[in-house]
Amino acid sequence: MPRASSTACSVLAALALAGCGSGAGSESPALPEEVGTLLAEKTDDVTASLESGDLSEARAQALELRSSAVRAIESGRVPPELRRPLLAAVNRLVASVPTPSPPPPTEETDEDEGNKGKGKDKEKDGEDGD
Repeated sequence: MPRASSTACSVLAALALAGCGSGAGSESPALPEEVGTLLAEKTDDVTASLESGDLSEARAQALELRSSAVRAIESGRVPPELRRPLLAAVNRLVASVPTPSPPPPTEETDEDEGNKGKGKDKEKDGEDGD
């Protein structure tokens, strides 16, 4: 998980370097403040979920972060010069979030499987008795 957290920090750094907010008098392009704030908040959410060990939530949040970045790009709110670096940083974050393991089988599942065979045996016993 430390790798994913450091990647989340990289996304935040990329957003900071992208100059979140208007760059009055600046020659470099900047993300609109509302886009930078939204993406930074979503990145913070991913980091918090990773730190708490909730991989399912972190994965969902990382995918939502990517969707938000893509929507911002497609709507023209991200300057062309920042699109590729922003997507690269977000994609690194998504890739660094471990896919949660499937839950172990429950006892009910084991019992249900055991009962399936027993039910068939009962049917056979009933048929034989006719």
